[in-house]
Amino acid sequence: MWRNGDALEGTMPDAKPPIGTLGENVHLRLNQHEDANLLRGMQPAKVIDFNDTLVERVNNLRWRAPRDGPPSPQELSRVHKYIFGNLYPQAGNYRGIRTNALSQDISSAMGARAGRRIAAQITELFDNLKRQRYLVGTPKEEMVWQLANTVRSINEIEPFYNGTRLASLVIANHIAQYARNELDLFSTGTIEMQTALTAMRDDNDLIPLRQIMRDRSRPWKAIAFDKLIKAGDLLAIRNHVELGHAYSLVSQAIRGDDDHATFSYENLPKQQKAVIHKVQAELEAGRLNKMPSGTERAWYFGMEVARGR
Repeated sequence: MWRNGDALEGTMPDAKPPIGTLGENVHLRLNQHEDANLLRGMQPAKVIDFNDTLVERVNNLRWRAPRDGPPSPQELSRVHKYIFGNLYPQAGNYRGIRTNALSQDISSAMGARAGRRIAAQITELFDNLKRQRYLVGTPKEEMVWQLANTVRSINEIEPFYNGTRLASLVIANHIAQYARNELDLFSTGTIEMQTALTAMRDDNDLIPLRQIMRDRSRPWKAIAFDKLIKAGDLLAIRNHVELGHAYSLVSQAIRGDDDHATFSYENLPKQQKAVIHKVQAELEAGRLNKMPSGTERAWYFGMEVARGR
């Protein structure tokens, strides 16, 4: 289904190291109520096996396979089923109705109605993402806000009896990656993520979660440009599917009439480096999605007066 690093050649950064153990990554754990339900009666060795199984499965899901198509309710269910399959019987299925520790199975009339309501809410959530083109081409700051809103909405709907929070973080990774951004929420420190999730749940405060997403996300085109600039490979920048506009600016800055395809960044004059820094900053912000012209283009070359500065 998914494999670590399974992606289009040359478009995705290298996979990160494994996330370690759940004891070191508390944000991967289920909440206390879910822990009590799932771990009740387990022997210590079984608990360790349970934790190790979750870690291995989440590692396999950290990077999204492009062939999976746009993010969807079906993907959310597949993610949940993959993580919790054989660990508890309702993996991948929407819950019925829950009141405190009591739950009504979806096979009952009341549970079926609740299941249909949850399905409708999840469908509307992903339909809203579709209307936003799944955040493809969205500036980074807007993507951060929309991703945090999505994580909160999934947790408010609580589509699964157990593990909704974990599934929502995986799906946030996948949405960002579909929009051609690197995001690995599971590289976040335990206390930082736990604080963010608690603020989201208890205070409806998304500021800490947004900051995590902001700090740990980069557009793939920004990563590629950074790497190719350091390599001095102008030809590769020109041929990259997302860097045509960046190439136009960089080639104007450093080549002129020179047809050489390689250069040494370290040996470039200060003014040429300044153009590259501006291009990099725009790519990092998820912009430069169209060819700049007029005053916009002049700004890259230090003609600040043209922008009224």
